[in-house]
Amino acid sequence: MKSSKCIEEYQIGITSNIEFWSIEAVKQSILSGMGISLLPRITVERSQKQVDLSPSGSFYRDR
Repeated sequence: MKSSKCIEEYQIGITSNIEFWSIEAVKQSILSGMGISLLPRITVERSQKQVDLSPSGSFYRDR
């Protein structure tokens, strides 16, 4: 699903955005409370195994 469709479907209000060049930077920003992100499924699954990213409050959705 494209990110714009997901944002529209879940009626997520965006007030600002930041672009990062690495997924690790995105993960660290999420963990520091800067906001939310859409991440590739494999990233979330690997991070959950490493216990460095919590799925709480996520909109994780299977295809």
